[in-house]
Amino acid sequence: HVRSRRQRQMCIRDSFITTVRPRAVIAPFVAPTAAERESIDAAGITLIDLHAEGGRDENHRIGQLQGEYLASKGHRHLAYAHLRDARLDVFGDAREQGLADYCLAHGIDAPTSIRLPLELDEAVSLLRTLPLGTAIACYNDDVAIALLGAARELGRRVPEDVALMGMDATRIGTLVAPRLTTIKVEAAPAMDRMIRDVVSRVSGSCLLYTSPSPRD
Repeated sequence: HVRSRRQRQMCIRDSFITTVRPRAVIAPFVAPTAAERESIDAAGITLIDLHAEGGRDENHRIGQLQGEYLASKGHRHLAYAHLRDARLDVFGDAREQGLADYCLAHGIDAPTSIRLPLELDEAVSLLRTLPLGTAIACYNDDVAIALLGAARELGRRVPEDVALMGMDATRIGTLVAPRLTTIKVEAAPAMDRMIRDVVSRVSGSCLLYTSPSPRD
């Protein structure tokens, strides 16, 4: 069933490329497969892979910011928490690498890497394996809130026993106690960056980039 669905998607994509003949195809979130790249290239269409180019740089910077913030609070034992489902953890590797690079540059041990589903029991099991005092940079606010729930189940204080930092600045993060520290990427500048990136590839103009920033 999964294969037939994938085949239908490929047929729709190929039909779009051959009939519409766009000037460019943009891949903003997930890197195209080798077959998709070959098909697009064969049609003489420009492929703009924002995930591999500017998107990776931006997500690497997010990981660095998480490391910078947590280290500024005195934490020396860091971890990175991915979503276990790789389909939803699109930017996780780049963000963890950003965190790891920050640690390396500042004499901090390499971060521990964990992967969890958004399920309390498994979050409890994973958090139990981490020593007290661990600061966890999370893939997004949902992961951070799952670990917050796990900390409560284990009787660990936040942020004294375990520190958590999310990503995305979702509304739910403002409703939990203690309030979640997270990173907010403004939608308008992010869209502006994407548009400028597209223009730079198609017309050769310069690209401008706006860095994300942490928010308490």
